[in-house]
Amino acid sequence: MYRRLPWWVASVTFVLAASAGCVNVVALHHVAGVAVAHHSGTSAGVAVAVAEGDGARAALLVGVVLAFMAGAAISGATVQATRFTLGRRYGVLLLAQAALIGAALAVDGVTAVAVLLAVSSGMQNAMATSYSGAIVRTTHVTGVITDLGILAGHRAMGLEVPARKVGLLLAILGGYVGGTAAGALAVPSAGMGVL
Repeated sequence: MYRRLPWWVASVTFVLAASAGCVNVVALHHVAGVAVAHHSGTSAGVAVAVAEGDGARAALLVGVVLAFMAGAAISGATVQATRFTLGRRYGVLLLAQAALIGAALAVDGVTAVAVLLAVSSGMQNAMATSYSGAIVRTTHVTGVITDLGILAGHRAMGLEVPARKVGLLLAILGGYVGGTAAGALAVPSAGMGVL
């Protein structure tokens, strides 16, 4: 499946992952410690908030997860494909994401900012997933790290490891980590303006 991806996909996924990492770290700093680009921890946070009787926090976290899902639904309705095809309105989605991030800069309130950034992240992740046939995710790295671990195990056992797949996974990981680092370094002085 990785062999069918165009050569430039690694570059695009690097940029998208860097953007998602930056958005996520800004949200973590400015939106009550809420991650907007990945949701394993956010979902677990719902359970913790409920157990602690913090209904407001639970509602915020559920809203963020649902906003991410809504963004993915918007992307799915817009792209309507599971493989990269020219003319599928990827540019429209990127412009919509930029507008959502801009709106997040303009609104007040933790919930509004979190929801706007989560919708944007969901749109991006679903767009990348649709153009890659479900093998590229750009807003989180759990699967990327898992895949790299699997490939390391394969290599250790003498199995063939596709270089193109490793390169793509490393581009995503490098972009996400680089974006989070850049965001974390810039947030103290620029705040939400990092976006």
